[in-house]
Amino acid sequence: MTTKSEFEKLAEFNLADAELLMERERFTSAYQLAGFAAECALKAIVVRQFKAEKLPNLFLVEKAYTHDLEQLMALAGLEDSLSKRKSDKGFARRWAIVKNWNEEGRYTIISAEEARDYVEALSGDDGVMAWIRGHW
Repeated sequence: MTTKSEFEKLAEFNLADAELLMERERFTSAYQLAGFAAECALKAIVVRQFKAEKLPNLFLVEKAYTHDLEQLMALAGLEDSLSKRKSDKGFARRWAIVKNWNEEGRYTIISAEEARDYVEALSGDDGVMAWIRGHW
């Protein structure tokens, strides 16, 4: 099973690779890796809940095997924090972009604009990834 630390590293690696792919104009691949970066970042928070001296809730464990970023946000227990953070309209817009990623996009050609919007919404000091990191 992937550890919290491994998920954090995967999130950082995938985001860095997505940024490099954007520079090389490999937009579809950049979009996919950026989405996986967001997924790994959230799963780093979710896996904390499994380090207990009692058997973890089976429902929670099963739900953690998802690519749905909104569901992972809820499983990570970040809904209240997200609600407060979304009072910043810029962040709310960035989250609206990031949350719409899903793994089915790997079968879709992503435009340069869509990939750029996604990677920019996720990265940077005011991006969604920076906010998620604050909860690691």
